[in-house]
Amino acid sequence: MPSLARATDLRTAAAVLAAAVLIVTAAGATIADLFAFDRPLSLPNGLAAVLLAGAGCLAGARGRLAADRRLRWSWAALAVVLMCSAVLEAGAVPERAEGAGFAVVVAPLGLAWLGAAAILPQARPARALLGAAAAAWTVGVLLPVLGVGSGLASETLAQLLVGVAATLAVLALIVELGRTELQLADRPDPSEPGLAALLRQIVRSADARRILRGGLFAILLFGGLGVLTVVGLGSRPIDLNAELTLPAYFSAGLLAGAAVMAILAGASSEGATVPRLVWVGWALLLSFLAGDELAEVHERLQYRLDLPGQVVLAPLMLLAGGLFVAVLRGIRTHRRARTLMVAGGALWVLSQMIDLIYSFDERLLPYLIAPEEMLEMGGSLLLGLSLMAVVQARPADLATGEPARPKIAAAHQRGPTGET
Repeated sequence: MPSLARATDLRTAAAVLAAAVLIVTAAGATIADLFAFDRPLSLPNGLAAVLLAGAGCLAGARGRLAADRRLRWSWAALAVVLMCSAVLEAGAVPERAEGAGFAVVVAPLGLAWLGAAAILPQARPARALLGAAAAAWTVGVLLPVLGVGSGLASETLAQLLVGVAATLAVLALIVELGRTELQLADRPDPSEPGLAALLRQIVRSADARRILRGGLFAILLFGGLGVLTVVGLGSRPIDLNAELTLPAYFSAGLLAGAAVMAILAGASSEGATVPRLVWVGWALLLSFLAGDELAEVHERLQYRLDLPGQVVLAPLMLLAGGLFVAVLRGIRTHRRARTLMVAGGALWVLSQMIDLIYSFDERLLPYLIAPEEMLEMGGSLLLGLSLMAVVQARPADLATGEPARPKIAAAHQRGPTGET
């Protein structure tokens, strides 16, 4: 079996994510609006929370593959710890907590995380990464709570440590889950780089129907909660028409996930029917749209230029249309991926048409914002699933139009080799 996580791949991924964390943290030290450390759901807090929540989902997925019931419950407990850490970070609770009493809440979470890191992972790199993540998170959260240091420097260091912890936790669980999936697979592909092989194997074993059902439930939930803000019963964190809210992070997460799928498709043989430059362009476009969902970049630009949003976005729409057609032509023989992409694109077009309608009469905004945002989220979800279908396919599937049929379902029932 090839190396499951090459050191160069881990270093590269860690460097990219750490650079993003460092940039966001540095911005937080100088900009008091989007990047404020003590503001719930600001970019530093929100992005760290998203990474921690993603690590929690990966831990839950790893637990489902465990053959022993006690191990399944242990992985589930780690997932809960990571989700609790994400909630604390999203609400900027450590930054706003006063006194050492809060340390009584944080310390058990840190100890549980450290204990899980020492016992649960089978892959040695995953064990080391998860242990380092637990230590960094515990120190980072306790710094502002205990009043260690003072002022902006202490807050910046604390936020940096939490961001690094979230990054390491995601990498650790990708390594651990990917390693387990490769053990379960009948014929792991040795031709890809280590980390790409881990991610690809995780995606190939994912259940698209379950993701679709979960995504639709979340969209309906956020849509319903968003309506409450329209009638004056909701609060800002669930507002559909504001930046740095829960719906905004969810929508950005869908687009960021689709961007990751585009990168994986371009790096694998399954996406060879589409030029690699097109995949790179598609991933960059989706990443920009994810950032736009969080920070309302084009809205700020349109107000500054005093132009309609559609005019500001026109060059981006033309680029998106060209990339969309190029990807669609490359996957035209893959029925499932093509259908999902067309449906996702149609939902996005409908959402922008609704946006155009209320841009001419803002009195319609309270009535149209919920369907517009829900259609946009639905389109992003389907686009991500279409790219996921490409990653899950085999090269022959793209030629015949038949979807991939992974051979690991039975192995999932019996658990990974060597697990006790």
